[in-house]
Amino acid sequence: CPSTATCTNSTIVPNTGYFALDQASALPVPCLHRTQEQSVCLGSELAPESGAAVTSCVEGHTGFLCATCERGYARDMDISPCDQTCEGWHVGSLAKLSFN
Repeated sequence: CPSTATCTNSTIVPNTGYFALDQASALPVPCLHRTQEQSVCLGSELAPESGAAVTSCVEGHTGFLCATCERGYARDMDISPCDQTCEGWHVGSLAKLSFN
């Protein structure tokens, strides 16, 4: 079992800060995005139904490597964490710029 994971039977479960690429991958990969306190990847748990490792992300993050911002969240740089935004503000600002 790699030091970046916990192994249960034949399943590799990534620790906090790591993400499983897929069920067949032998090594969890490090997450690049971080908040000031922690990685946006919270590690994985085994799904009770399937026994597969399911990665959890910090609020506002989702998807592959927890690198996608959820609706209502945005980031200002590629590797910065997703921050909560006011959804209507961006649309309104763009509309103002378009019509002025």
